[in-house]
Amino acid sequence: MTLQHLGHLAAHLRAHPPAALPWPQQARFGNCWLLTALVGLGMNALLDRVSLHQNHAQISLPHSTVRVDYWLPRDLVAIRGPADLYCALVCKAVCAVLKGKDLYARCHGGYVSIALALLCPTHPTLTFCETRRGNGWHSLLLLERRGDSLLCYDPNCGAAVVVPERACTIVRYSSCSSGAP
Repeated sequence: MTLQHLGHLAAHLRAHPPAALPWPQQARFGNCWLLTALVGLGMNALLDRVSLHQNHAQISLPHSTVRVDYWLPRDLVAIRGPADLYCALVCKAVCAVLKGKDLYARCHGGYVSIALALLCPTHPTLTFCETRRGNGWHSLLLLERRGDSLLCYDPNCGAAVVVPERACTIVRYSSCSSGAP
């Protein structure tokens, strides 16, 4: 896995903090489940959760604060502009919390329910779509129903797309009193 140092983006963001964050675009990494949860919970909430320092970032999660460096895999999240660093750092923090043999192994393929439990145990009711992609599943965030079609955020392209409802399995996640989705 090739890593790249993105400390220069953190320096830029410290000097020029964004007012809003873009929807992330998935690179080659299988973290659609995590990206859709981030978008569902509101990308701008990351502005308060990520603290950028000179040599590291601190990411506040509900049950812990995770310190990560700026060395990130090229294929974790598409870095289209400096603000995409926020999402990439949160992805790295989630990988660190999930712990696997390889830091990033547990984030390649996962479940929206796990992402929601890690990011916001008392999340609002959110509806996701799971579609078949190759030999696995691909997570989308349902934005709006349009007759026989669904308008969804697709992390593969980092934008809203229209998909036929018949091609999806719709899953709704609600918080319960225990804090689990």
